[in-house]
Amino acid sequence: MDDQETFTVIYNYKGMDNNDLKETYTATLNESTPQPQNVPTIEKKTIEWTPELAGTVKAEDADAEGKITYTGTWYDDENENGIADVHEYYTLTFKLNGGNYGGSTADVILTVHYNQDITIPQAPERSGYKFTYWQGSQYYP
Repeated sequence: MDDQETFTVIYNYKGMDNNDLKETYTATLNESTPQPQNVPTIEKKTIEWTPELAGTVKAEDADAEGKITYTGTWYDDENENGIADVHEYYTLTFKLNGGNYGGSTADVILTVHYNQDITIPQAPERSGYKFTYWQGSQYYP
């Protein structure tokens, strides 16, 4: 394979007016993948490319005609951090501080999706203590 072999890099996506847009670049094997230049900014949205953008142009990413095609899809990004809300998760840890919850002394760990409603665990038990609330939420179970 020739290091000077060229490929066509194509970005397909819809713009703010929802019309199909296309950007096309010519790139040489193993050079940095050219990045799309004309992607509009849409408030509270982020774009993700399929397949995921490669760092360099690779022959195995091309079709039989030497084209590497990326398709852009818009996703909600309510907190505008550049991560699609559908892919954003958080871990909440409830430390029992010597107590037990359902017979276990292990921390209660919840993995939750962005904007997901959660149920805060009920009060843990600890001999000689009265649970009052989860610190940080002031939740009184």
